[in-house]
Formats: sequence, structure tokens, C-alpha cells
Amino acid sequence: MPDRPVVAIVVAAGSGLRLGADRPKAAVELAGRPLVAWSVAAALAGGVDQVVVVAPSESVAQFRAHLHLDDHLHLDQTDSDSPKPAPGAVVVVAGGRRRQDSVRAGLAAADPGAEIILVHDAARPLAPAQLFRRVIEAVASGAVAVVPGLEVVDSLRRVDGRQTTAVERSGLWRAQTPQGFAGRLFRQAHHDAAGLDLSDDAAVMERAGHAVTVVAGEAAALKVTVPADLALAEALLSTVEAGTAGGVRTGIGYDAHRLVAGRPMWLAGLLFPDETAGPQGHSDGDVAAHAGVDALLSAAGLGDLGAVFGTTEPRWAGAAGIALLARAAQLVRQAGFQIDYLAIQVVGARPRLGTRRLEAQAALAAAIGAPVAVSASSGDGLGFSGRGEGVAALATATLRAARPGPSVVTQL
Repeated sequence: MPDRPVVAIVVAAGSGLRLGADRPKAAVELAGRPLVAWSVAAALAGGVDQVVVVAPSESVAQFRAHLHLDDHLHLDQTDSDSPKPAPGAVVVVAGGRRRQDSVRAGLAAADPGAEIILVHDAARPLAPAQLFRRVIEAVASGAVAVVPGLEVVDSLRRVDGRQTTAVERSGLWRAQTPQGFAGRLFRQAHHDAAGLDLSDDAAVMERAGHAVTVVAGEAAALKVTVPADLALAEALLSTVEAGTAGGVRTGIGYDAHRLVAGRPMWLAGLLFPDETAGPQGHSDGDVAAHAGVDALLSAAGLGDLGAVFGTTEPRWAGAAGIALLARAAQLVRQAGFQIDYLAIQVVGARPRLGTRRLEAQAALAAAIGAPVAVSASSGDGLGFSGRGEGVAALATATLRAARPGPSVVTQL
């Protein structure tokens, strides 16, 4: 993944006329959530650092309310010089009369240091997080313009009045979003295309002479345009929910770190100042918090700590494990799950957690907004943790589908 910000512009300025709605299309609900909320959640779960939602000019306040922006957690970063915005940052800006005008409004609000810019239609609410990751990875690997697509499988005919002509479908693909672009080139291409009316953002890049790469799309990333599309999206979600026993998910996590002299000892969100050695790691090495992160992400189908946060990125150097845990809980909720319970067991001869167990439980529970149980085992002198050479933790998370979310759709 890139070291500089990944920004997604979610275009949500369209009307709901063809959908027969009395509100902007992106504000229409799918399974109890506005279409735009589905798209924002999938983008954040897919590795996007900042989301710029472009709403109808008269509906900016309404869209902020739809996205519960005041409830968003923003991870404090230890490196103040980091070029990335706070993960999970979401802003809403007013769009323009045409789609390209709206994208330019989004670009004006996007982090200027973004190396990768995605453009996604809010009308594709079920585009899964894995599709965002696939597009990001393609741009990070060197492609300057990436479009996800599906091969055309139906027979095609061109109709001119009463005359019809067969169209060869070989080599034809249906373009989807999110489309991804190299940031600097994309900004320049949009600047040069001002005033033109092009079909999509890939066409803007093509006009500037850049090659467009196609990656595999997702059947779930259908576009909601007419009432039948909305009904199909509802049916897809119902099918997935029927196959999930009660909507309950369980995930497990594990983490272990070697203890190194001179490192601070952070464990379960607490500092143990009397310890002379602490966990070696890129972040603070809090194995309890890290195991909890993996358990939460695993249960929601969102990957693991390394995939979401990376293990070498400079912006996570020294990051507090409890802050990573809070961010993971945010992603889980945005994916449509409520957290029922998180259980963590610490294994190690040091530090002695018993006297601070209740304090640890309170700190971790506050981070995720759900009950947390913490237990500890000395390891009985066995293994690296039992001998005091390191410390380890195991975690189990239980989630419940509060409503079907983008991560559920990855099963389709």
C-alpha cells in the first residue's frame, strides 16, 4: 500500500427521479441505510484514508447527518509530520451541475498529497471492500488509471428505429466503480478537461493520453438506477443474511512480541512503568490490544492488523495499540456489525496483570464501546512467554449483524 494518502471521492449528487424517489438518490435507503453510507463504509474498510462525499448543494447538512460525522472516531497519530489525514476522515462538500463538476469539487476538498485517488458512485452501494483494495493495489503497482469491470455475456444489438444490427461482444466489458488513478496525473487531466462532458473519469484520463487498465469487477457492485435495481440489491442482501446463522460472527486473534530492555511496557492499554523491558515492535507492541484488533477484523471479514494498518508504515511508528483497537471497532461498525463481546487472555511471566485487570478491562471497553473481559496466565515457565522472554495474547470477538454491511457482500 502507498505511504501517502489514499482518497476516495464518492459522487452522490444525483437526483432520485429515475428511482421514483422524493430525495437525492444517494439518500434513498437500502436495508435501513442510505446508499451513500454503504459506499463510505466500504471505502474505509477497503483501505481509503479520506473520503470526500460530493452531495447535492442543497443537501450537504442532510448528508452529514446521514453519515453521523460527529460520531466518527479519528485516530490520533504519533507522527505529526505524517502526510496522511487521520484515518476514517470523512467530509461532505457540495457538488455541481454535471458529474465532472462534482468530481472537481471533490478534488478541491481532497488531501493535496494523495498519491492515489478513487472515484466511486454512491449508487453502487454494494461494491465490497475487496474491490476497493484491488483497485488501490493496481494503482500502487504502477497503473495510472484503473477501472474494475465485468465481461459482457449477453448478446448485443444496436437499434436504429426498426432496424437492428448484431454487435460483436468479444472484448467488451461493463465498467464499474471505484475507478482509481495516480493522484497528480488525475488532477491535471481533470483540469485540462474542464468544460467537457465525458462519460466517466477513465475517459478523462484517456483524453489526456493515459492508458486505462481493467481489473476484475464484482457482480455485487451493481448500479442502482431504477426501482428494480434497488429491489435486486435488497434481494442480494436477504440471500446473504439467510445464510448467516442469526447474523452472529466469531473471530480470533493472536499476537506475540519479544521483550527488549529499555522499551516501555504497554499491555491492555496500560503502561507498566516499573518494568525494565517492553515489547519490541513497530507500534507500542501492546499484544492484548493487537490480538483484539485481529479478532474484531477477522469476525467482520475485514482482514487483519497487518492488512489494514501495515507493519512498516512510518505513520504507525509507536502508535498506541488501544488507538488501533478503537479504529478497528469503528471499521466493524461501519461494516454493519455491533460488537457483543471481546475476550482477551494474556500469556506471560511479566508483567503481573492481576492487580490491574479491572482497569485494563475498563480501558479496552471504552475503546471499543462494548464489554471486554481480560484474563492472564503466567505460562507456568513454559515457552518464550512463560520464561519472561516475551509476552503473547489471544482474543475472541463476537459480533452481531446489526444490519447487513459491505463486508457481508464479499461472500456473494
